[in-house]
Amino acid sequence: MRRLLGLLVATTLAAEEAPEVLLQGKEVATRLAAIQAIVEKGAPEAPSLLEKATKDKDWEVVHRAVEALGVRGTIDSIDLLVDLALTAPTKSIRLAAAESARRLQAENAAAALARRMKGDDAVRAAEALAVVAHPVAAKDLERLARRRGKDTEVERRAAITALGALGDRTRVAFFAEHLKDEDVGVRAAAVGALAATKDTAAIAPLRDGLGDEALLDVMERRYLSAIRALLLAEPDATRRDAAAELVIRSFGMGGSTKAAARVARLLGLLGDSRSPVGPVDAYAKTLLSSGLGHGSVEVRRAAAHALGLLGKEESFERLAAAAASDQDPRVRFHALRSAVAVKGDGAQQLLLERLGNDGDPAVRGEAAVILGKRRLADGLPTLVAALEDKSWEVSVAAAVSLGKIRDARATAALVQLLGSKDWRRRGGAVVGLGWIRQKDAINHLIDATRDKEPAVARTAVEFLRHISGEALDENVKSWRTWWDKWGTNFSFRDRDAEARDAKKYGYAPNPGKVYEDLDIVVLVTRRGGDNIQDLLAMYGIEHRLIRSGAVQKCGLHPHSLFVANCPGEIVDKDVEAIQFYVHAGGYLFASCWALTHTVQRCFPEIVRKYENRLQVVDTVEAELVPGQSPFTKDVFTAGCQPLYELMGSHLIEVIDPERFEVLIDSPDTATRWGEGNLAGWFTIGHGLVLDSANHFDLQGMSQARLSDEKDRMAFAVDRLGYDYAELRKLRDEGVFLKQPTAVKRTRDLTIFRFITTFVRQKRLADDQ
Repeated sequence: MRRLLGLLVATTLAAEEAPEVLLQGKEVATRLAAIQAIVEKGAPEAPSLLEKATKDKDWEVVHRAVEALGVRGTIDSIDLLVDLALTAPTKSIRLAAAESARRLQAENAAAALARRMKGDDAVRAAEALAVVAHPVAAKDLERLARRRGKDTEVERRAAITALGALGDRTRVAFFAEHLKDEDVGVRAAAVGALAATKDTAAIAPLRDGLGDEALLDVMERRYLSAIRALLLAEPDATRRDAAAELVIRSFGMGGSTKAAARVARLLGLLGDSRSPVGPVDAYAKTLLSSGLGHGSVEVRRAAAHALGLLGKEESFERLAAAAASDQDPRVRFHALRSAVAVKGDGAQQLLLERLGNDGDPAVRGEAAVILGKRRLADGLPTLVAALEDKSWEVSVAAAVSLGKIRDARATAALVQLLGSKDWRRRGGAVVGLGWIRQKDAINHLIDATRDKEPAVARTAVEFLRHISGEALDENVKSWRTWWDKWGTNFSFRDRDAEARDAKKYGYAPNPGKVYEDLDIVVLVTRRGGDNIQDLLAMYGIEHRLIRSGAVQKCGLHPHSLFVANCPGEIVDKDVEAIQFYVHAGGYLFASCWALTHTVQRCFPEIVRKYENRLQVVDTVEAELVPGQSPFTKDVFTAGCQPLYELMGSHLIEVIDPERFEVLIDSPDTATRWGEGNLAGWFTIGHGLVLDSANHFDLQGMSQARLSDEKDRMAFAVDRLGYDYAELRKLRDEGVFLKQPTAVKRTRDLTIFRFITTFVRQKRLADDQ
């Protein structure tokens, strides 16, 4: 707010004083306002004033001056802009310089950049040419793209990307050649370049590539995204549908089951009801016949999931049949989810039937969870019966759902479950009573604070705190006193108040608010592992530490967030506690080796460590996977390319790709280590698990070799995600003058945003 006020005042001054005077102003806000005034109104000698401003000591002023030259500069400004496109301290400024040069005279800019495309400048010149996008530099880019030799991968990637930016349809074959390159990053650049041609002819090599038995996950995702982009770019509906039909036909053209599963996933992506492209009815027909009828479990599972994305109600009967009768429980699981996705509340009878009769606890549990999420009150009798299910996971799912439906008729059954000998079932009853919003449940919650099992007792206390808004201790007497005083006139907060809370915690502009009053529990198992607690401590975020063997005693509850540091080694009792916690609605965040020692041990058959004969020790560039996951919203800022520290990392191998969504990956990692999945998530019961392969405490400057203040500042922007205001504050404090100080005072903000977004989603889920 203070910065905004400063800019408003400075803008007013800029309207009254000459820009050349204000550009010499002491305050950054004044100089920024002067540049804005020049853009809007012009000024005598505007080009020379702006060119001088590109030498300002503040990088935000430099950036805005560079952008302004694209509006108020002249052809004579191109040489300066080209030089800045190669030498400016941050990538965002370099790309802004390239864009301004393009706006002034693209051909001259491209020719000048082509002349500089050699030696150490080659990559930056190619990156700038990708922005300028003029064919005058095409031959130089082709030579760079074909270059072979040691350490040429980055140059070739940049050159192919720049060639792709030309949108030249005659280069489809050229780009297709690079789909077999030994470097996965080059392959990924080639896929992007094919998509940039906007020519449906580019679909063919991508479609054929889906049949490659050894196709990596990193590449499959890019192939599917590129095919979708190419179809979206075709303006002629007839040509677009004809190209899509060729994709459909590839489903039945033989090949491996992996290829068929990939095409099924592609059809789901193309026909996604949120933004469909092409003949969706034809996609559905193929998925219903060739997909759900395929002999491979992998293909049927992919087809079932894809049909849910299409959202066509006509597919319900076939999906319902698969959910009820497919021999494989994983297919039934995904078919059930998709049947609900296409039918909504009309799938209630299917949910009830699966909850009551399916032979697999995962399917029964998912049916119970969905009934609760959709608050289908007619499911009460079946959910009540499921409290006695032989699987405790199903019992807990049913208990939590009974609470979320918020029907008083369920109270008695939940109270009865409190008498179970199995503490997990008692815990499920407490969670159900915590959500049900019935005054009759509160006395039973107070009684449960005396339960001998810590998780049950702590869960009861936390729900009482959530319900009452009181921060009383765990002593049952204090809660009795509170209820005796307020019980007669007590009323639950209305939905509007809950919505305000969700906004307070879920959308607060200050990230610290997101963590307010949240019980964050961090597992620390042995030295040499990850230390996410250091990141939390740096930002003043309260948390508690526990060690292996103490998870059960610490009292995990659905209103907490559990973080499993690498290596995440736990004992059997810990496993039991974590499994209950997540099934009841908790969120688990794991790093590096915790994939194996925590996640896979507690929840097998979804993801596992990618087996590699060598220990994965590396620093790699990480990329967001194409898509719109809420867990990656605003995590990576424009121009920032984070580096992930892999210290003996357990890379992620996805067993069930329809269940586990990869959020962040790395072509670099795939090239050097055989797998590139770095982070992703899946749901279990009412809860959620997110895993990341990196070491969070090492994210930052500690592993970087940076020689001076300027390099450290650039690293903070380009790799750690600092904005100009944050950078300025640290610079003025002298943080970047010495490497030890910079290491101590900076952190990878993309990692902090990633954790914060995860917490935000947890807070929003809790207040639904």
